[in-house]
Amino acid sequence: MSYSSSSEYDPATWDNLVEYQSLGALKDATYKTVKGIESPSAGIEGAWRWRGKGWLIIASSDWEVLGYGSFRDNPLEVAMDEEGRVAGADWVVTYFRKTLFTPAGIDILCRCRSGDESVVEGVKEGLLATGSEEVTELVGELFEACRTKEYR
Repeated sequence: MSYSSSSEYDPATWDNLVEYQSLGALKDATYKTVKGIESPSAGIEGAWRWRGKGWLIIASSDWEVLGYGSFRDNPLEVAMDEEGRVAGADWVVTYFRKTLFTPAGIDILCRCRSGDESVVEGVKEGLLATGSEEVTELVGELFEACRTKEYR
């Protein structure tokens, strides 16, 4: 996911670019992109409205940040490991409402090494501790997306 400020809209609005691969396309490494615009939701801190660009202008999605954190010794410093990758992990959990095209869901976005199960398990435990029936159900539906690019 990439964000950039948008000069044609409110300064609090961001252009959004998502690059992804469908599971069937992993062999040929073809990436698809989705472009949109994100704006803060009025009156709800940490909540956003995404609206598609181009032919996706008919699509929109409401989402919000449920939590974020860091599993680094000092979150203000980015330390590198011996292989030049970021040491530790930063994470954010988002909840998105059901749309015409997708069911409601939770995403755990993590800047960490591939295979670092402890970060995801720690975040899942925190989500389950909320006691929310909807969150508990959505945590049960989480799956790991394949990574073809390692974060550096």
